[in-house]
Amino acid sequence: MYLRDIGIYLTEDLKRIHGSEFNVRFPALCFSTSSHFLHHLRKQKLAAGEVRKVCIELVETPPCETKNLHIDGSGILFTSRQFNINSLDSLNAYEQKFLILDLIRDVLVHLATKLGGETASIDLAYDLCMQDKMIFEHLFTTPIRHPSRDYNAKLSYRMEPFQVHIFAHLFKNRSSKQLSKKLLGSTRANYGAILQLKELVEWSGPNTLKMKVRGHRMKIASDKKNAVSWGESYWEVTFDELD
Repeated sequence: MYLRDIGIYLTEDLKRIHGSEFNVRFPALCFSTSSHFLHHLRKQKLAAGEVRKVCIELVETPPCETKNLHIDGSGILFTSRQFNINSLDSLNAYEQKFLILDLIRDVLVHLATKLGGETASIDLAYDLCMQDKMIFEHLFTTPIRHPSRDYNAKLSYRMEPFQVHIFAHLFKNRSSKQLSKKLLGSTRANYGAILQLKELVEWSGPNTLKMKVRGHRMKIASDKKNAVSWGESYWEVTFDELD
């Protein structure tokens, strides 16, 4: 079995201390960092035995080492790690991401050593994140064919510490030369962003590409008095190159 997911969580006490805004931003930071790391780790095919997910709970005081590891029947490993949340305060977004990446590497190396696993793949995934300069970008290869068949579009995403930006790229058919790149939309860095990438994308006109926005509906004008109707919401981009 390969490691497929990493979750990082705060204790309820830490959540209460740091407030609602932090409790929205911190999970996004952890998700974007673990997604970047796992993107590289999956390519190394690290054998994780019966473990498919590691859940790391961040605590204020050092956990009891002899009780700090539990694997449930579904392949989820639970562990705790002391972490000074206040150390994030003086750092910019990418420095914060680096700090979380360090945490992930340290925890996984510790667990692999304790469970008799190898650590080279963990270190390599860490190094590749560093080579990326902590910037995680990915271009999908599946084309979205233009009705004329002369062009196609492809999607990419850039996962920043707190947000995911989705871009549309325009290409001549059967060409790798990019004609244009435009921001299609942005959403918070979480599992919903991954699901957003699976939403419908299609050409809505000769030069307009649209993508359905997951979980968001918009009001539609109605002829009936006081009547409210709702319809799907879309992100759209217009490629002037196709005028």
